[in-house]
Amino acid sequence: MNQAADLGIASVLAALTEEGLVTSTVTIQRFNTAVKGPTGILDKSNESGWVNLADHVDLPAMVAADIYMTNVTRSTERRLDSTIGEVDSLHVLFTDLFPGIQKKDRAVITRPNGVPVEAFDVIGVECDSQAVMTRLEVRRYK
Repeated sequence: MNQAADLGIASVLAALTEEGLVTSTVTIQRFNTAVKGPTGILDKSNESGWVNLADHVDLPAMVAADIYMTNVTRSTERRLDSTIGEVDSLHVLFTDLFPGIQKKDRAVITRPNGVPVEAFDVIGVECDSQAVMTRLEVRRYK
């Protein structure tokens, strides 16, 4: 590794922003556990149960480049005995630190170029060792 270059995480994130690569916004939502389905069990498919997490609305983010530039998602199939399900997953990079995001949360992503707003389950959260940024792995089941 070239130790002569001073490329700290903060300077790299600033360069990404200056180059216009941070083009999406993300709102983090958490499910209100007081909202139950008709059977009295938690029902996360009930949209009214998802509420915006305070200070986590319209956060500037960079969504995986091949996803937001081509409007095409990469999918994998999960085969069970009775069904075949399609899963989309991608990575999101925030240019700030958000340690309050949890795996049980949901990321509502607004991308450029008229791509519809989509909700993804947060399946991985990682903050860097310098406390500068947060990365997410998110997944949507079709």
